[in-house]
Amino acid sequence: MTNENLMTLLLLLMGIGVHLLFFGGSGGYVLYHTIRARRKAAASMNWPSVPGKIVSSQIVEMVVRDSDGTNRGLQLDAEYEYTVNGIPYINDKRTPGKVAKNIPYKKAQEVADHYAVDKIVPVYYNPQNPQESYLEREAPLSNLTLIIGIILLVIAACGVCAFGTMTARLIGTMISG
Repeated sequence: MTNENLMTLLLLLMGIGVHLLFFGGSGGYVLYHTIRARRKAAASMNWPSVPGKIVSSQIVEMVVRDSDGTNRGLQLDAEYEYTVNGIPYINDKRTPGKVAKNIPYKKAQEVADHYAVDKIVPVYYNPQNPQESYLEREAPLSNLTLIIGIILLVIAACGVCAFGTMTARLIGTMISG
């Protein structure tokens, strides 16, 4: 076995590792959080609701850095209070999952109007842990993040297969030659 063959084999194995770590790890992370949000959303469908009051509501400008530079977006920060069995609670969770951090102004204003200060809204709370509550029962980004997670895992699988095939051919060449 020559040093050149060993170096090629090492590089192929490193390629497999990098693919698994980056794409597989990222896809697994995204899928884990998406499935978790979907489970929370499903569980919240059976939660009771109580009237709650919006105590603060503001549209916040977010600065999001991406590959094209800096983008500005809007996000609604709202806090609400509610009472369960005579015990007051306060929370700021709108949904069981992540909410888009970069929404158009018109949509942000619609959401802000829906959750205006002093407005009475239904609050869905976990009967086993009333501190856990949401204003909405859906996980808004779950479909998009599910697709992204699956794509990342497919890329990882394809990369591992490609590097694995090249590694097998190299090993076959080294054994026969």
